[in-house]
Amino acid sequence: MALNKLGFRTDTFGHNSFIRNPPLTVINIVLDGGEQTLFVPPAGTTAVIFSSTGEFWVKSNVAARVPEANTDSGAELNPLGYEVGGELARLSITAPRAIRMSIACYA
Repeated sequence: MALNKLGFRTDTFGHNSFIRNPPLTVINIVLDGGEQTLFVPPAGTTAVIFSSTGEFWVKSNVAARVPEANTDSGAELNPLGYEVGGELARLSITAPRAIRMSIACYA
C-alpha cells in the first residue's frame, strides 16, 4: 500500500492550518453494535486519523470494551488519531451501536 507523510498546509501568514494532505491509503471498517475488530496498520504507517458515523472506543494492543460504569480501562472514546508503530502496533476498536468508519493511514 502506498502511504504519504502527514502534513498540514500553512496559511498566508505561515501558520499551520488544520487542512491535511489527502491520504493515499484509507481503511474502511463496518462494525455492528457490540462488535470488536483488531486493526493492524499497514507496514510503514506512523500515524492514523479516524472518522466515524458514531461513537467508538479504541485501545492499543488489547481488547477495547465499551464501559458500563466508571472505569480506568484505558479505552479512549472517539480519538481523532494516533501515532502508531513500535509498542502501538495494533488497535482494538469497538462500538456500542452499528457504525461505519474510515482510518486514514500516513507514513
